[in-house]
Amino acid sequence: MFKLRLISFPLCLALLAVLFFWPPYGQWLFVALVPVIGVLLTLELCRMLQTLRVPTAPLLTAGVTAVVWLAGTPHLFWGEKGWNELYFAIRVAVIALLPALVLLAWLLVLLRRPGLFAGILVSAGVVFLLSASFLPLASLYPYQYGGGRVSLLFFVIAVSKSMDTGGYIAGMLSARLLPGGNHKIAPSISPKKSWEGFFGGLLLAVGVALLLCQLCQPASWWQAAVFGVVLGIGSFFGDLTESALKRAAGIKDSGAWIPGMGGAFDVADSLIYNGILTYFLLLIF
Repeated sequence: MFKLRLISFPLCLALLAVLFFWPPYGQWLFVALVPVIGVLLTLELCRMLQTLRVPTAPLLTAGVTAVVWLAGTPHLFWGEKGWNELYFAIRVAVIALLPALVLLAWLLVLLRRPGLFAGILVSAGVVFLLSASFLPLASLYPYQYGGGRVSLLFFVIAVSKSMDTGGYIAGMLSARLLPGGNHKIAPSISPKKSWEGFFGGLLLAVGVALLLCQLCQPASWWQAAVFGVVLGIGSFFGDLTESALKRAAGIKDSGAWIPGMGGAFDVADSLIYNGILTYFLLLIF
């Protein structure tokens, strides 16, 4: 597992480097990846729900998610000039109407299938849940944090994943070095998560936010610190949410798409809440 991660992790870093630091090709790659990521997340979530005996239509739901997510990214072609109130209203309307239209088509075509209505409701819920969680992140892609040289989306990802990394390192060290081990937070949900890991991850998240802030003048250091704390906490609860779902479904990994790292949800779980939290922070600041 560790050897596979040594291969997958550098490849993920290389992909992020192309996405954020190789314009304009990174932009086209991002648009191509958005529906693919949506499909992978949908298939994994539907698989977990099916394990819990919840009716789903994985392939159809994944197709709807891909269309909705792709409809949420056209502003990338125009950059900041395309981001105005009228365009935003049109985009939101398209995103809201597409699932309803496609679900209506399912109803007309598959009317005789048993459990159809339950499957439609669950599928609509999956599309809405994933879109509400991750589409705000896609909308952050073309903008820079603090008007500097770092993409706002890259800033959010870096701070969120720093919480994961810092939590893992601090939790592992405290378990080995402290007499009697570390102090668990929610052992029934995630046995390895500890308070020592939580605060260690939070410290690294704030540190990374402050470091990136130096590249983002005129960004304020105290605002970066607030971003670090809020996104760090959001990352923790996102990870805890997926852990609870996997434990309920009785599975270790959400998928096996990424060797040594699991599925798309295993990699993106720390971002579940951080897109919405970032929008609230931007409104406040």
